[in-house]
Parts: sequence; C-alpha cells; structure tokens
Amino acid sequence: MDTQTNINTTEKRLKISKDALEKICYFALKDCGGDISVKPKVKFKDLFGQRIDHVADVDFKGDSAEISISITLPEDIKAAAAAEKIQRRIISDVRSMTGITVSKVNIIIAGLTPEKKENPQNGVVTTVN
Repeated sequence: MDTQTNINTTEKRLKISKDALEKICYFALKDCGGDISVKPKVKFKDLFGQRIDHVADVDFKGDSAEISISITLPEDIKAAAAAEKIQRRIISDVRSMTGITVSKVNIIIAGLTPEKKENPQNGVVTTVN
C-alpha cells in the first residue's frame, strides 16, 4: 500500500507518496550513468506503466526525508566516489522536484558485478574474473 505524507515546504503544503520519492531515486540513480544498478526488492508500475524495481526505503522525519538505497557496482569502480555521486544526485533531484529536504541518503553496496571487456576485432563481450 502506498503511504503518503504531508510536507510543509516554503509556504505551501505538499502531499507526496513514498512511491513517488522512490521513483525519483530510481531515475536519479539511472542518470548517474555507468553500470550502477539497483538491488531490487519488489516490483511496482512506474508513471508510464512500465515495471521498475522498488529501489529505496523512504522515511519521513518531520519535514525532511531519510532515504536508503541498495545498489550493485561494477568491480572496477571506486565505491566511495560512486556512492557520493549518487547521494548528491538524489538529494538534488528530490529537492528540485518536490521541495523536500533530504537529511540523509544511505547507500548500501549490496554487490559487485564483474568487469566486462569487448574484443574490438570480433565485438564479443567477455567477463573478466
């Protein structure tokens, strides 16, 4: 069931669901680029009827939100830099789209994916272990 909360932003009152904030987090993560992916929990339909993963836990603390998100990273990426980039993007996107302040973004690195290399001669992609 979709839960909603009332948030007081600068002079206006906003009613927003946790699902809406999760979708903002999903698209913020995808905009970070690379092979970063979410660690799925459950499925739900997005705004356009496509199925996407439940990617974030959102808890409201007063007029701000705390967000936790589990991700998998390519094994050759610097985890701290990637997590910091994702945190900044989520904070920025949630603030600009809703006016809600994000007080904390917890990034849980749930796994690493093997590096993939493409052979320029035949275009074959292989996994490097």
